[in-house]
Amino acid sequence: MAELDEDNDYLFDFERVGHTDPFGLLLASDAISSFQSRQFFGSSTCRNHQRLSYQSVMGFFRACGFEYGYAPGEAGGGTNYLPITHLDYDTLNKEAEEQCIAFGEAIELRSQRMAELLSRQADGDLCEALTYALREVIRNVFEHSGAEQVQFCAQHWPSRNRVHLAILDKGTGVRRSLSRNPYLTIDSDLDALKLSLMPGVSGKMYKGIKRRKHDTWQNSGYGLYMTSRLAVNGGNFWIISGENAYVVASGRTRELHISPFEGTALRVSFDTAQLRTIQAKLKRIKKEGHELAKLFSGADPRGASLASTTIRTKF
Repeated sequence: MAELDEDNDYLFDFERVGHTDPFGLLLASDAISSFQSRQFFGSSTCRNHQRLSYQSVMGFFRACGFEYGYAPGEAGGGTNYLPITHLDYDTLNKEAEEQCIAFGEAIELRSQRMAELLSRQADGDLCEALTYALREVIRNVFEHSGAEQVQFCAQHWPSRNRVHLAILDKGTGVRRSLSRNPYLTIDSDLDALKLSLMPGVSGKMYKGIKRRKHDTWQNSGYGLYMTSRLAVNGGNFWIISGENAYVVASGRTRELHISPFEGTALRVSFDTAQLRTIQAKLKRIKKEGHELAKLFSGADPRGASLASTTIRTKF
């Protein structure tokens, strides 16, 4: 789309579209919506889309800007799925004020409701893992990206022991966010992505910054580390920002060069069979994280390469 010549009319043909997972839906809808917003004098239409009932219920076409199907969040979610949803900072803040709770607690409650819907249970290991991942990623967006909105969708396939979470924001991006930390040496978007998965690495919390007393929701740079570590046990973790995508699975990584992406997008794939005894796993991962965090506490030009080695050998 970025390479298309300017024209008055554009046609999006969905004839060859087959299976799509939540991450594909979210990323494609954002790309098409952004493309349409740049066409001041052109118009876009679509065809061969009526047969795509799943995409319609998930709010994909409306998120793209086409007048078809459900609007984002309109379907309300159902058994094993969360449709594309656009959640604003102001909406969450209003919920927190109305309930007289902290902003972070409002995120916690939202995350728990979504996790219960996906897992089809009010508690248990899967529900706890999903609540944790959704909470950490959503609050990471509002704490660090500067974005006023987070977009997400998800799907649970019980028969396949698989859950996919997709989260996207149009904020500052990972590199710009981490560049606020004077102790980090970042030469590329890929460096920033690797460092973002390290425990204790943050663009707001570093040596010399005063922590807010009694604020248990102040982000300390562990959210992406903990979530990615949970995911790589039988699943995988994608992070996209700037000109790179970085993929982590158990003992394996993949680096991709992409067209520049404004903001940050995450794809978290869990193997639900590996999420048993979640509290013990979180405790172990956090303990290992405290040890790893010591490696990234100073101004070390080896930071990104050290992060790369750590991810391959420790994740």
